[in-house]
Amino acid sequence: MPDGYVCRTCSDRAVRTRGTCPGCGQDRALPGLRPGDGAPICTACACFSQTFDCSRCGFEGKVLGGRLCERCTLTDRLTALLDDGADRIRPTLVPLFDLLVAMDKPRSGLAW
Repeated sequence: MPDGYVCRTCSDRAVRTRGTCPGCGQDRALPGLRPGDGAPICTACACFSQTFDCSRCGFEGKVLGGRLCERCTLTDRLTALLDDGADRIRPTLVPLFDLLVAMDKPRSGLAW
């Protein structure tokens, strides 16, 4: 973070905070804090040099290895786990794959 070291728990919580930025009015991740009242604000309004955009889908939030968001990371892991040996998901497991990839909190799928 621009102001120095932030523990992983606080950093993760900050990049998962979403809403309308009171500075610019955009709906996005709000990892910064507005000086004065401490309201959550976006990276642009907080003057962060670091971005939290997924390199594949562009979602702004927690990024993991390869600068991928949690959902893209979950998709990749499930694709590898459910591979039928021909570089595709076994057809009978596609409905399970679709449900898991669409879950509200992909980090839960990653933990599972």
